[in-house]
Amino acid sequence: MPSISSVDARIDDPLGLEPGVTPQSLGGALFQSIARLFKPKKPGRNDGPERVAIDHDDHHAEFIGSLADGRQFFLTTPFEPATATHPGCEYVALFLFSAGGDFAQARIETLGPRNEMNLERAHFVHDTLLESLGDFTYGRIEVTPFSVEHEGVKFGLILREPEDQEDVWAVEMQPGNYMAFFEPWNRGDYDT
Repeated sequence: MPSISSVDARIDDPLGLEPGVTPQSLGGALFQSIARLFKPKKPGRNDGPERVAIDHDDHHAEFIGSLADGRQFFLTTPFEPATATHPGCEYVALFLFSAGGDFAQARIETLGPRNEMNLERAHFVHDTLLESLGDFTYGRIEVTPFSVEHEGVKFGLILREPEDQEDVWAVEMQPGNYMAFFEPWNRGDYDT
């Protein structure tokens, strides 16, 4: 019967090899090539983040914090920009996360094109969503990147992979790309 330490070793060794057994002893280069395919990736400089920190501020991160039960929230106003062929669209979105930062729920309200938007309704929707949270405290959040779809549009803190060797990982608030996060992921600030 395996001891706890050998079980732990096998968890750390994704191939489950017995102590002293090496890939070379099992078939050399071919085995090593196959083993690399199954080795779990460890987060590092060439991977996107597991969590992104966002510090509370008076701009795009004004309505972020923690609920009385420990869950985290982010109330924001994403938008689709107007183009020559699309009038654009404004939204109010409330994103909820577990206390540990895992995405849990999105509530998204469509407000319509900016030039036709009813500002009273927009403020009412925003205030109603904020009040629906109950007791909360504004402050820093640390949450997972995520993506949800609403009316055919992707919303969330969406990972953007590097397009070439000089590019870097980013997490962008979409739609609208009005907040962009870069390494170090725990820094808490963003580019606009």
